Order: sequence, then structure tokens, then C-alpha cells
Amino acid sequence: PEARALPDLGYMRALSPEGVLSAGPDLILADADAGPPEAVAAIEAASVPYVEVPSDESPEGVAEKIRVVAGALGVPEEGAALAGRVEAAIRAAMQAAAPTHPRAIFLLSVEGGRLMAAGSGTGAEAMLRLAGGENALTGFDGYKLVSAEAVLEAAPEQHELLAVAELPDCAIRERAFAEIGAARCALDLVLPLRPLRGELLLVASLGQFGRLCSG
Repeated sequence: PEARALPDLGYMRALSPEGVLSAGPDLILADADAGPPEAVAAIEAASVPYVEVPSDESPEGVAEKIRVVAGALGVPEEGAALAGRVEAAIRAAMQAAAPTHPRAIFLLSVEGGRLMAAGSGTGAEAMLRLAGGENALTGFDGYKLVSAEAVLEAAPEQHELLAVAELPDCAIRERAFAEIGAARCALDLVLPLRPLRGELLLVASLGQFGRLCSG
């Protein structure tokens, strides 16, 4: 609830220096992929401390992100402890990864009858791989609007397509899967990639994904 009251600064790769600085931050934590470069340069030139958080989706990378953020917030010891717990939990979840490497798609939204899906080099793809899955949409980088036809072509075998969606609204999820074709979806699984109460839902998501794929 508290997060919903915070200002929306827009997409991290299309930041506005004025928009970011108008929020009056005491500290700016930014992903290494934040942009555009000229906007980041203008923000860094301001008087507000700017800390770049590395963009690495590996277990070690996730732990390092936690340490970097904790260091910037002045709680390095707490960060080190949390990083250790999270990295250990991720590795434990990886041990239970799906042995069959099911092909999967990760959906973010539905816009005008098209699906926003995760391609190569995304955090969603990294999560799927850590959990033993394989991203079925590898013909593009980042997140992109794709057609239902493109999704079906990526997974021609009915039993192979595992639809994974971060769509909180049930009606939106149903529309997304209707676009693909419910018969082609082996599983409707919601995996949120957001922090919650100091622990990463990524860990729970990996375990859930791996268990369901294995079962």
C-alpha cells in the first residue's frame, strides 16, 4: 500500500531528469540499465547521491544487488546477511529445478490484443532458466509486444508450452490466455518478481515453478 502512494517516475530506460529530481530524493538507486544516457548523466550531475545497482540476474548477481543497496542505505551488515540467505535459497530452489526443461513464456501485460512478453536477456528469462525452464521466445531482446500467433509458433508442441504470467488482475490474465488459446497452456502460474517484506519473491517463485514443472 505504501508503494502505491509513491510517484511514478516512468520506465527506467526512458527517465526524465526533471521527473526524477522533482520527487525530492535524498538518494537515487538506479539499475545499471537505466537510461537514456543523457538523462542519467544529468541526474548524476545533480547534488543527490546516485548509486548504480548492477544488472546481473545470476544468484551471485542478485546477492550483489542486495549488498549494494544495503551499503547505500548504511546497513551493510544486514545486507550481507540477507544476501547470504537469498543466494542460499536460490541455490536450494535450483536443486529442485524441473529436469525436463519445459519451454515457457513470461507475459507482462495485454495491450490491444497483443501480449507483452519477455525475450532474451531479461530477468524473467533468467528466472525461467534458474528454475529449469527454457524461454520459448528468443527472437528478440528485452520485453516486446508479440502476437498470439508468434507465441504459438514458439511452442508448436501443445504439451511443451508453459504460460507464466505476472498479471495480477484475473480478468487480464484470462484475456491473455484466451489470446494464446487455453488448450495450449499447460499451466497458468503467476510469478511476481517483486521484493516483499525484505525477502525476494524470486526465491519462492523459483521453487513454485520448479515443483509444478516437475509434477
